[in-house]
Amino acid sequence: MNRIFKSKWCAVKQSYVACSELSKRAGKIAGGGMILLAASSIVNATNNLPITISTTGEVTGKKYDQTLNNSFFNINNGAVATLKGDMSFNVKANGDNETRIDVTNGSLVTEDKLSIMITPEASVKHSRPKGMIIRGDSNSRIKDLNVDVTLASEEDKDNGTPDSNASYGVALGYDSQGGENGKYARLIVDNADISVTNTVNTVQGSKTVTKSVLVFPITAKVIFGHQLSGLKIYRKNGATPEFISNGKLNINVTDSSTAKAGDYLVGVYISGNGSKAVFNGDTTISVKANGINSAGIKIGKPIEKSVETGEKGASVISHGKLIVDTTMTKESAAVRLFGQNSKFEITGEKTDQASEIKSGNSAIVFDTQDYKTFADVTFAGRIETSRNENNTDNSVKLKNTILTTTSVTDSLIKVKAERVRDQSFGQQGRFSDQLTHGNFNVKNATFTLSGEKSFASAAEQGWLVEVQGQRNISSDLNVDISDKAVVEGLMYKALSSKLNVNVDTNAVWNLKKKKGDITTSVVNNLTLSNQAILDAGKYLTEADKAHYTLKLSSDSTRSDGLLTNSGTITMDNNSHNDVLTLEGNYTAKSGATLRVNTLWNTPGDENGINSKSDLLEIKGFASGKTQVFARTVNTHQQDLIDGSIGSIKNDLNTHSAPIVRIYNPIESEHHAFVGTARTTGAGQLQLKEVDKMDPTGGQRVREYVWTLTVANTAQPILDSTVAAYTQMPLVNLEQSYMTVGTLHSRRGENQIFNWDYSNDISGQSWGRIRGSHLHAKGKTRLAYDTDMLSAQIGYDFALQRTNDKGYRLTGVYAAYTRANADFFDHLRAEHALILEDKYTGKGKATGWALGINHTRYAENGSYLDLVGQLTFLSNKYTSRELYSAKNKGTSYLVSAEVGRPFVLNKHERNQANWLIEPQAQLSYQYLDMAGFNDNQRQVEQGNIHSLRGRLGARLAYNQPAGYENSQTKTFYLTANLLHDLNHAKSVKIGKDKIRDKYEKTWWDIGLGIQHPISQKVYVYIDVSYKGSFTGERKHEGYRGGVGLKYNW
Repeated sequence: MNRIFKSKWCAVKQSYVACSELSKRAGKIAGGGMILLAASSIVNATNNLPITISTTGEVTGKKYDQTLNNSFFNINNGAVATLKGDMSFNVKANGDNETRIDVTNGSLVTEDKLSIMITPEASVKHSRPKGMIIRGDSNSRIKDLNVDVTLASEEDKDNGTPDSNASYGVALGYDSQGGENGKYARLIVDNADISVTNTVNTVQGSKTVTKSVLVFPITAKVIFGHQLSGLKIYRKNGATPEFISNGKLNINVTDSSTAKAGDYLVGVYISGNGSKAVFNGDTTISVKANGINSAGIKIGKPIEKSVETGEKGASVISHGKLIVDTTMTKESAAVRLFGQNSKFEITGEKTDQASEIKSGNSAIVFDTQDYKTFADVTFAGRIETSRNENNTDNSVKLKNTILTTTSVTDSLIKVKAERVRDQSFGQQGRFSDQLTHGNFNVKNATFTLSGEKSFASAAEQGWLVEVQGQRNISSDLNVDISDKAVVEGLMYKALSSKLNVNVDTNAVWNLKKKKGDITTSVVNNLTLSNQAILDAGKYLTEADKAHYTLKLSSDSTRSDGLLTNSGTITMDNNSHNDVLTLEGNYTAKSGATLRVNTLWNTPGDENGINSKSDLLEIKGFASGKTQVFARTVNTHQQDLIDGSIGSIKNDLNTHSAPIVRIYNPIESEHHAFVGTARTTGAGQLQLKEVDKMDPTGGQRVREYVWTLTVANTAQPILDSTVAAYTQMPLVNLEQSYMTVGTLHSRRGENQIFNWDYSNDISGQSWGRIRGSHLHAKGKTRLAYDTDMLSAQIGYDFALQRTNDKGYRLTGVYAAYTRANADFFDHLRAEHALILEDKYTGKGKATGWALGINHTRYAENGSYLDLVGQLTFLSNKYTSRELYSAKNKGTSYLVSAEVGRPFVLNKHERNQANWLIEPQAQLSYQYLDMAGFNDNQRQVEQGNIHSLRGRLGARLAYNQPAGYENSQTKTFYLTANLLHDLNHAKSVKIGKDKIRDKYEKTWWDIGLGIQHPISQKVYVYIDVSYKGSFTGERKHEGYRGGVGLKYNW
């Protein structure tokens, strides 16, 4: 609640005004809001300037056109002046006493537009207007500000240094009347346009001084220019200055002089501990000048020591879109940081557009030299003198920002290191403290660029990042590129200076040569992490290749630095000849990858004939594990190489050109680089480690080459999909064989029609569920395990007695089968070395079958069982690397089985008996599988003819059971010998044909039972186990089933 607590006499209005409790906080801002004093009446401004407001009140807007030589609108004594309506000041300055609006220990609030234009009177040769100064304990808020000031310095004389011979659009802070430490000089603008320039006749000033050297007079003419700043925020010992822009802010500083005398033009110049400029809206800063002391933004000021506060250094923070344009300023950088703890940050929190820093020189400079001028000296000619200071703990943090330069030679981001001689000719004291000399460097500087809209590109002959250094003078910089930001160019640090680079979180560093064939970057250490990319292939250095060097060094001579990779190094482009040389050490962390292009044609040899490849050279050691991906040059498909290599028939025992070469193999870890590449055939290329003598340098090196051959064998490395493609047809064959099975496993004991029923029955319906497990291993290398499940239902539509006291039944059935298979290669390799883990992938096969069966029984129990079956198959394949494919096929199967039971003991009807039943079965299956392409190779599993025979016997015990002993229960044991009469057929994969030889003969033993559960219903169960006779090839497993049949 706003409580009225007293009345105060207002000298301006000559009346008492009611004051609220808010007056206690007059001149202070909480958050973004402005606290105002309540006033009971409106102050009528006078018709003439100057105006001084010392008590709180409202002022009606008005337009002023006058000629003055001092401050013309003053607010002080804690007063809050609220402007109602537009206010315009068009002032002609007729002297050099800083013509201005002056808010000192007071506050200015506008609800409409405030316009300030100050230009020199025609006859005036020297004028240094300040537009608006806000200092001391002051809180001001201006809705719409327009400032346009012009400096005149038109005589070549001693006009003072640029610190005093200066014009500002808006100034906050100040040393003179700067207020108390702990207070704030704050200005908030909603929108502002600030323009600062000089007259066309402005020239540089000078002072001539004479010194005697060995009785000889030496004369020097020292040049002193002037300073133009759009926004000057300055603190030494007083209140903390803060500038906040919430809307559009435009700052234009231009050298309009014919002589181009403006060498010290700045858009935003901020210094002093705690000083702050915050841009919440769209901000444009443009500086047009040729001066070496200029900048779009200057943060910090050498020599001047600001009062210590909780927050160190000055800062510029932009939450909106910021454009800094100094493309017309060729001799100085866009953003320059000085002193200690200076901070420049673009967060982009309040915009979805990218900010831009556009320079005619460097975009960002961590600087040590704030001001430099010249002196023309007798006998010595022109010498330089400057103001310098070490640069410590300065930081630049940019998000979604584009950095460019129109310069051809300047570095985009620069860190200075300078040795400066004293050539001031006795003029040090004319500056804030003194001109300085000595050794100056930059320490603990950080540069961060992040965001997917961020982009930085080096000049044609300039460095992307440069850290200067001289003998005994070193500077350092930490660079972080992250969150999809992209930078292009080369980085360089001199001598013992430090440049550590971190590229993180999908960011990209594209190496791009400097004109003049400079292709080497020099840094201390480089870290790639979280899918960040170092691209050494995007920009070619020669007509047909890219050849870059990354020197990792502490002193620019030794190769003792480290590249830590948990991202990606790529040379992927349209060339097979690229080279990236690391002059240093290399270590890989989790996620490290290398992308290369390799060409390899048949025929090859162990020396890499008919092959060329991108090459990563490492002059130091290599550790960790890096996954290498081969990519094609045209389609950029991964895990593929170009060329005709890959035939397992023609290309065994050959190597590609080297992919990686390590010059310190002794300290390197084995298998530091691993990788596979797919071919258009059955083979798989793998990286193989080869130690050899370097033919060019005569030293031992370690190379990584592609090979198709399993080490220490004459066998090819097969692609992980091959075991599945080759053996799935065998699984499909087993599916259909399991569905048909044997007569007793499929239908149980059907002699019950003779034993249990004296009268004819009209039919039988039946169903069964069956499961099995099979392990099969080939002679050479391939194997599979499969679990199968089938469900069948059938109906006998014709069941008849025969004239010779036998009977026959004819029926149909339908079945569903499913098989899940794991596939293995016992020569599965990695690094071309055989592994313990043989698993290559898995598959799933489903089938829908329709069958017809006809079974005839003689009076003595002998039988003939004929079956025809059609199965529609569907296969899915998944390799261990998760490559997938699918195809379909059809199985046609016919089976003939015969058996003749022999009773082993005499018995009467309805008495238990033993019998033995020799059996024989011959099954033929034709499997027609459709060809398919897995996006890499064509696979033709073809047409398979399978002929399987079985000889066996069944020992059965039949016993009357229940229902007045009219039903029979049966127990039996089985023993079988099975034989495949032909070998597995080759599968064509690309141009390669693959097959293995499997066990053709195996044994099978089992037991079963059939039991009546009602007069017309029987349940039957069987289980069996099978195995091989030899250990070299295997065919072993087990199966079981349960069925139910109903007779009527």
